[in-house]
Amino acid sequence: MSNQDLQTYHRKFAVTAFNDCWKLIDLPQRTPEETRAMIRLAEVSYWHWMAFKEHTAENEGIGLWQLSRVYALAGQPGTSLTYALEYAELTRQAQLGAFHEGYAWEAQARACMVAGDAVAAEKALGEAETSLARITDKESRDMLDADLRQLASQR
Repeated sequence: MSNQDLQTYHRKFAVTAFNDCWKLIDLPQRTPEETRAMIRLAEVSYWHWMAFKEHTAENEGIGLWQLSRVYALAGQPGTSLTYALEYAELTRQAQLGAFHEGYAWEAQARACMVAGDAVAAEKALGEAETSLARITDKESRDMLDADLRQLASQR
């Protein structure tokens, strides 16, 4: 197999695992087996993105966000927060902009909520709202706004 073929497979597997993981994220409830599969798919997707030599900081950031999300959904706030903070640092270093900043704060808020830290969750939600106000693309703004509303409803 050529290196180019391998790179094509890494990208394909990253996308497929991400999308399959998303189907499990969207379930209103998951069995323990589905939760384990959701985590594995997020980890596999991220690994393949990092193995894909042409990955972008945005690909990496979205992978970190998905990892944070699945660990929060799995009730593992420590791991969720670790990935959320890694995403926030990448967002700052790569200057990914308000959309990614907002989602880095959203991920931190979600992890803090799962951990039962209402004060930290409120702070992170406030920072996410600040980022939301700076997003100029309507579709991106609406996406983050919907996730923030969903989180706020869980208070």
